[in-house]
Amino acid sequence: YINHARLLLPHFVNRNFRIPNTVTHAVWIEAKTPMTSDKMFTDEQPASHVFALRAGLPDTVLSGPATSVRLERSNVSDIWSKDPFETAGFIVRQSIAERVPSHLQRIVLVVDTSAAMSRFRDDIEQAIKSLPPDFDTELVFADADGINRTSALTAAAFGPGAIPPKLDSITFAGGADNVPALLGAWDLAAAKPGNNAIVWIHSPQLLQLDSVEELSQRWERRPYGPVLYSVPVTAGSDEIEKKLDGINEVKSVPRMDSLQRDLERLFAQLTGQIKTLEFVRTSKKAASQPATSEAFETSDHLARLWANDEVARILSVRDQSLNNAATILAVRYQLVTPVSGAVVLETAEQYRAAGLEPVNPGSVPTIPEPEMMVLLIIAGAFVIFIFYIKYRNGGSGTCTV
Repeated sequence: YINHARLLLPHFVNRNFRIPNTVTHAVWIEAKTPMTSDKMFTDEQPASHVFALRAGLPDTVLSGPATSVRLERSNVSDIWSKDPFETAGFIVRQSIAERVPSHLQRIVLVVDTSAAMSRFRDDIEQAIKSLPPDFDTELVFADADGINRTSALTAAAFGPGAIPPKLDSITFAGGADNVPALLGAWDLAAAKPGNNAIVWIHSPQLLQLDSVEELSQRWERRPYGPVLYSVPVTAGSDEIEKKLDGINEVKSVPRMDSLQRDLERLFAQLTGQIKTLEFVRTSKKAASQPATSEAFETSDHLARLWANDEVARILSVRDQSLNNAATILAVRYQLVTPVSGAVVLETAEQYRAAGLEPVNPGSVPTIPEPEMMVLLIIAGAFVIFIFYIKYRNGGSGTCTV
């Protein structure tokens, strides 16, 4: 995992419209290092040191975790960029640090028992077997209609070897309200001193049955409480996660492989069996640019990433008096955060009607669409052709095309 990176393709998490199966997304990915993916992609190398993958993918495939692309990591570990939102010569630097996560004392597994989860039983059982045999593991079921209510609220500790047989006895049926199980899991994780985690394995919760307010209040009263890792079995919008948005201790686990492998990777990280990579970003005033041998210059998107980290750090303190500072920073760097939003309008009249001031177009990073690139190439070729005609006619006269 340390020598490679995975790229998840952009896709709709939730939508209020239907995309026919006959519609395909034209995907083109370029990189300066080789990439690997499944057989759905065609490998190309359009130029020296330029590698590409292309494919026409239906929407269901585009959103699947197996469609991710693997890239080889370069040996560049330090990068920098100018801060376009500062006028006093500030730069932002980023380095990559390898960390061994602090060893957790307890992991509480919350397993959704709705009908949609039945086909993932084997993946969950096999992944649990990868946990160290002596690790303190708790099991909580998010059940439907009280089918597994006794197990869901029992604070009994199971060894990893005993949990798979426990899953065999569970009935996956109907729809399950996950909020009560998460509340019970939070209490179990917080009951033992030290760093503890909740791993929530679930299908997307399209409806919110119970209020999430009590759960969010747990972290408000105990800001550095257990960390909740949300592991959705399929893509989709989750109403519980929406209500917990902005809580730093709630993290969504990206799906990049089968559920079993993704869970095994997460368990290995949480128990300190493998190292993880962490971005370390800093902003400072610099009299001169870093030497090429020290750091590689990159896009000024890096400044926005640093600002986003700072906004999250300020909000993690949960001090209402600091929210204004977080908002000012987010607005200055044109970020959408829990304390800031964005409005996209088409004309100056629309901005005036809404009482808004559009941002400077030069401060918004854009990438020309392929059609625009083609037009620019054609226009450039046309200009060269005009100069060639004039040169052939001795530098004077007119030409008609």
